[in-house]
Amino acid sequence: AEAAASQASVKFAVLKATKDLSGIEYAVDFILERMPPLLGIGHAEVIVETTIDTKLQRRAQATVEQVLNREGEAAQASQASVVVLDTEGGIAALVGGRSYAESQYNRAVKSRRQPGSSFKPFVYLAALEAGMTPDSTVYDLPVSIGGWSPRNDNGQYRGAVTMRQGLAQSINTVAVRLQYDIGVKRIVSIAQRLGIKSELRPGPSLALGTSEVSLLEMTGAYTALANSGRRVDPHIIKRVRMSSGRVLYMRPPVAPQAAIAPAHVGAMNDMLNSALVNGTGRRAILALHPAAGKTGTTQDFRDAWFIGYTAHLAGGVWVGNDQGRLMNNVRGGSLPALIWREIMTSAHEGRSVIALPGTDGLLVRPRDLPLAAGQPSDPLQSNTTARAKHQVLNRVGASAANALLLPKERIDADFITRALAADRAGKPTEFGDQRYTPDNPEERTFPRFVPEGIMALGGRLRP
Repeated sequence: AEAAASQASVKFAVLKATKDLSGIEYAVDFILERMPPLLGIGHAEVIVETTIDTKLQRRAQATVEQVLNREGEAAQASQASVVVLDTEGGIAALVGGRSYAESQYNRAVKSRRQPGSSFKPFVYLAALEAGMTPDSTVYDLPVSIGGWSPRNDNGQYRGAVTMRQGLAQSINTVAVRLQYDIGVKRIVSIAQRLGIKSELRPGPSLALGTSEVSLLEMTGAYTALANSGRRVDPHIIKRVRMSSGRVLYMRPPVAPQAAIAPAHVGAMNDMLNSALVNGTGRRAILALHPAAGKTGTTQDFRDAWFIGYTAHLAGGVWVGNDQGRLMNNVRGGSLPALIWREIMTSAHEGRSVIALPGTDGLLVRPRDLPLAAGQPSDPLQSNTTARAKHQVLNRVGASAANALLLPKERIDADFITRALAADRAGKPTEFGDQRYTPDNPEERTFPRFVPEGIMALGGRLRP
């Protein structure tokens, strides 16, 4: 028998689990990885209550697989990952890859990739805290730093634009100039305040998203804009109990941590809604719910991101290849935005329409806005009047922010004298509840640049 067995050919059994995959496997693995620290060892059967929405989880996994099966080959894109969070940071859906049967590696949690322009909201938030508004003027002009010159995708320069236009159109030179103005340390501090834990390298290209991060931490950071400025801690386990009912673990109540001032939440939602409606994120538009978000595309199309949110949920999508293989012209506004819209449309079925925090419900429904020139056809309706209305109403958030920057006392000769004396002494200038020191060398990692003959706005700057 032993001799016969040694001569027999080895045949591997077919993985039966592939026929029974439910779409929740990546989430289950993530839960199990967090169980030992919570419970230790030696327990019998336990029941785990999670934040996962099983219907949404299955829908998200199916959407990733369907979109990549349909368009992945032409796009040369083989993988994608998805995270959906509620406004408290609970993970409602977690997709780590195209197929759990083919690869159990969870790209949403363990993979760190360059976020590209989806990092820019941290730069613009820093600008808001430095006293600027969505309507402040910034400059899209060539700039060179130590031999490095950022360029825009279209190779063109628009000159003077508003902050809102700069973020909506994802203008690289504007983001880099803002970084020079504000200082890298402030931008890194804001990203960390919102939950980014990965190392952020303080180089001139930081504003363009060249430091690697995970999809989970980026989505968590954006969630603060969906919940009125409160930082969240992404989590998946709510309670663990034994079959007898004995509770082994209960997630403790977390006191809300205000990470962003209310006026700045409204201003960011204003600008990121414009990025969705009038900018690079057009394919992610939801038919009913006001939403905001940002695309991200890295050099040579190695990574494509879309991260967006409504007042109910925040969601992030990454599309790319393992080992960084290049894709075929895949941008954040293409496959990632498409996947995001399909998943978030399902996630919002039956949910009430709620305005984004700080917008006072004045943003028009995005389904009424026309597609930008050159965009592929889309089932959304066109209405040029609605676009004009959107452009007017979006400025309400900026007006509210401006109101908080006004002095709280009478502006007389004594007030002006004290303000000038404080500025000469190098004391911080107050903007709302934030403080900004314009001329502090420690906050100026790079030299500030002001185009010749142009007065910079949003603070006194020196070339």
